[in-house]
Amino acid sequence: MKKIKGFTLVELLAVIVILAVILIIAMPRISDVISNSKKASLEATAKTVASQAEKKLMEKEILEDTSSISCSDIVKLNDSDYGACTITFDGNKAKVNITGKGKFDGLKVVNATKDSAVAVEDKIEYTNPNCFVVSNGVITDYKNPTTALNTIMDALVDKVYALPSNSTDKTYDSDKCPRDVVIPEKINGVTITGIDHHAFAMDDIHTLDIPSTVTNLKDAIYKYEKSNKNFTTIYIHNEAQKDLNWAYFVYYNGDGNSDSSYNKETGVVSSASGDVKVILR
Repeated sequence: MKKIKGFTLVELLAVIVILAVILIIAMPRISDVISNSKKASLEATAKTVASQAEKKLMEKEILEDTSSISCSDIVKLNDSDYGACTITFDGNKAKVNITGKGKFDGLKVVNATKDSAVAVEDKIEYTNPNCFVVSNGVITDYKNPTTALNTIMDALVDKVYALPSNSTDKTYDSDKCPRDVVIPEKINGVTITGIDHHAFAMDDIHTLDIPSTVTNLKDAIYKYEKSNKNFTTIYIHNEAQKDLNWAYFVYYNGDGNSDSSYNKETGVVSSASGDVKVILR
């Protein structure tokens, strides 16, 4: 009987090496295919929402309905895969912003139209921890490290609920303490659970991203003509945070009341000083 010759150890090792090389070459391509398919899916969703939003706007114009249009009016998005979704209009042209979750985690689409959408990585860049004063997990002040002027102003407001005449002259180092504020979950190892009285008063911030760990809010923004008048948006990361008293947080008038109202369904805090949106990311 003829003896059957098997593979030698060297030959087996050569095959393993070849397979490993093929796998190393193929993996990035496979990863790219998966990533591109996720981006394409998110882009398609954004374009669909934009297209339907424009149709909805036409319907409302015919009915002389001036109410706003939200993503929930257009389509029911899966809460596990889609975060914040907003619609704005440039004339009759809808622009859509969508933040991904779940299988789309780490992706977002900004200013998508019915004809064009680009999904990009949604990287969170936290504000410099040195911009915050923290006591027992509660933010008590937001400051510019290069000047003490805003701290003096906060002290004046705490005492008399009044503004110095030069309040609009405050100088900012936007590289260190930006007007678009993103609060980390932890600062110097301490979990952030609350935002205190007048913590952001007279700081002229525009947006505020609040971590899911925050459950305790006081009258922190003090929004009106000369204090945070350009403040428009609060980003939250926890469904339960929708139930917090955002009207008190934004518009407290200093006499024990808030001259505003908060609609949990629309996520809008309304006041004569301008609306502020509360958006779940």
